[in-house]
Amino acid sequence: MKFCTQCGRQAEDDNQQFCPSCGALFTDNTQNTQPDGAGNGSMPPNGMNNYNGTYRNNNQYYNGQPPYGQQLPMKWYNFLIYFGLFAGAVINVVTGIMYLTGKIYDIQFQEKAASAIIYSFFKNLQTLDIIYGIVLIALAAFGIFVRQQLAHYKKGAPGQLLAMYGVSCGVQIVYIIIQIIILNISTIPPATIGSVIGSLIGTVVSIVLNNIYFKKRAHLFRN
Repeated sequence: MKFCTQCGRQAEDDNQQFCPSCGALFTDNTQNTQPDGAGNGSMPPNGMNNYNGTYRNNNQYYNGQPPYGQQLPMKWYNFLIYFGLFAGAVINVVTGIMYLTGKIYDIQFQEKAASAIIYSFFKNLQTLDIIYGIVLIALAAFGIFVRQQLAHYKKGAPGQLLAMYGVSCGVQIVYIIIQIIILNISTIPPATIGSVIGSLIGTVVSIVLNNIYFKKRAHLFRN
């Protein structure tokens, strides 16, 4: 009989290779999880309890994890590794290319030559946009790296996710500040102030909530 080494879930059949709940590799734990007398209708050995096919002795689980029934939901984790981080990477790549090529202004002002006109007056802005575009593409690559770390339950992966959120917000704010300096704007538009404040609040809330979420599941990330 196979059991998940991460969450303790029992495989539905012996041909399953990966756990449908957490994605970890199934291993054959017959010797560890089926003590003498188990599976033939008799009671587990003295002092041992059976939860979902996983046996516990003095709160110590044979596979190193509590059984699946005792685990917290993993819906947010699954959303991140199967959609959220991929989508974020795609957005960063597309946005990065738009800044690298100046297409961001063509779209913003709905004019094909908008970027050329703006860069003719503010040459340093083009340099800033190129750097910002490269950074966004680098963040996309880092997002995929973090996704892989999370998917394989690597130790420290949740911390890398929080760092990515913080760096992304910091890069955006630094870009806005330098852009204001280059454009020599004496009065910051309310929309810009609102964007910065909104980004800060959103990032802080996201970091706090994800920190709480992954702290409760820290025992899973030990590879």
